[in-house]
Amino acid sequence: MLIKNLCFFLKKDIDELRERAFLMIFKLYFSNKLTMKNYLLLALLSALFCPSLQAQDCLASSYFKKNSQLELTVKDPDGKTQSRIEYKVVDVKSVGNDFTAQVKTEMFDKKDKSVGGGEVLYKCDGSEFKMDMRNFVPTQQNQNMKNMEVKAEESYLVFPKKLEVGNTLPDGKFRMETFMNGMKLLNVTLDVTERKVIDKESVTTPTGTYECYKINTKQHMKSGFGMDFETTEWYAPSLGILVKSEMYRKGKLQSVTTLTRLQN
Repeated sequence: MLIKNLCFFLKKDIDELRERAFLMIFKLYFSNKLTMKNYLLLALLSALFCPSLQAQDCLASSYFKKNSQLELTVKDPDGKTQSRIEYKVVDVKSVGNDFTAQVKTEMFDKKDKSVGGGEVLYKCDGSEFKMDMRNFVPTQQNQNMKNMEVKAEESYLVFPKKLEVGNTLPDGKFRMETFMNGMKLLNVTLDVTERKVIDKESVTTPTGTYECYKINTKQHMKSGFGMDFETTEWYAPSLGILVKSEMYRKGKLQSVTTLTRLQN
């Protein structure tokens, strides 16, 4: 509890603390009395405050707490539930300022029957969150692929810590191949392009209200034949996740995905 409260305090006052730390480092560095004691203090301040305060943003995210759980519910334009996806953080690893969360996923159909699952990764280095693009490939395919060998390259969608309306975000590219008995069966590709931050809004979900950046994207998925989609996403930096997204095809709404449960 003490560590949790300390992390909250550090995140809340991160700018003030960083300013004080750098001011102290500056004074010590240019002091005529740079004794061994002050030198050690300088090194300690540099190690603690310069990189570590950035990591608090990672620790504050729900994806970087072991056993955290969340649920996304997908509804059609009429508001009828089509599916839901459960996420559970099964492991968190950190090396320096780099955090990686291993997340187990399970998808349920509109009759609440499990139709598949898998594992994805989420990464954070204090300056940006990285979302595993395997998360965008329907997990119900996993059941059909359970007897296949699947090769997928490691690909992430990047969400910088510092976002502003008007920003253009990096494209995302995902490639996956499936094999059976050494024979290639299927290629799946997903390209996410034209990612632009168009607004900043408050979004209310069953789990609470979040300050979000509204992001428009275009997606092209090819698996035998190609399909083009446009999406509007609401990204909550405080969580490091999308709390809502709308998918369109040829300008017509196809589905709405919303964060419906959050437990950490």
